[in-house]
Amino acid sequence: MNTSTSIKLSNTFRFPDWSSKTFLVAEDIHTNFLLIEAMLEVTHAKLLWARDGAEALEMFNNNSAIDITLMDINLPILTGLEVTREIRKKNPQAIIIAQTAYYYIHNKTEALNAGCAAFLTKPLRRKELIESINSFFS
Repeated sequence: MNTSTSIKLSNTFRFPDWSSKTFLVAEDIHTNFLLIEAMLEVTHAKLLWARDGAEALEMFNNNSAIDITLMDINLPILTGLEVTREIRKKNPQAIIIAQTAYYYIHNKTEALNAGCAAFLTKPLRRKELIESINSFFS
């Protein structure tokens, strides 16, 4: 990889100001949540952390200010796909971005069929994460 290209790309990338946005992060692994938090810190978005599927569903149902949900597919109690389907019943316009370490074409197809608007694979990359989220605000 050409490091001068990497530096140039990172210097020209503009981080959006999402200080008025609230994101629900459904992620059972604490270090993964911390990584997402660090990646999005430059955007000033407010993050809510759900540690399992049941908590994610409860937080979504009790917080109308959520703009986007980052949904891990492999959550305890209720899977990310089960949560997505339940959210879709209540709010068909909700923006849900699937994130998973398990990338097989059937995982992506299942996530999109459940109602996810986008699909990201771990390890997440900040530019890809921010561009994916930003595509729903443009």
